[in-house]
Amino acid sequence: MGLDFNIIYALLIAVGVVIFVRFVKPYLKKNNIEFYEEIKLFLLVSGYAFREDKIKAIAATALEIVKSLEELSLVSDEKHYIAVDKVFRELLIEFDLELPEEIIEGIVRIAVSQLPPTN
Repeated sequence: MGLDFNIIYALLIAVGVVIFVRFVKPYLKKNNIEFYEEIKLFLLVSGYAFREDKIKAIAATALEIVKSLEELSLVSDEKHYIAVDKVFRELLIEFDLELPEEIIEGIVRIAVSQLPPTN
């Protein structure tokens, strides 16, 4: 009857996400941190670290793809999944970088937050 560390890890991750969303994200918005800094922080919190130039390239790629999909007449969920797929493929082709789907989804969500408001 041992202690299951997977449950403890899951709880720690959940607490980390809640703390990030509750405290760190409003701080970032209030202090107007640049887009690539948000991507960098997200990757670091997720356990990934890259050079500054690679982070900027990842951020630019994601933002470019999200902007190109914004003009399509699809439901936002469809756009999101298409963007995740395109960003995944582009990162794999350009940088030989294979990140988990959850990480790509987070990057796409951050890129979407940079888009201007729509009517």
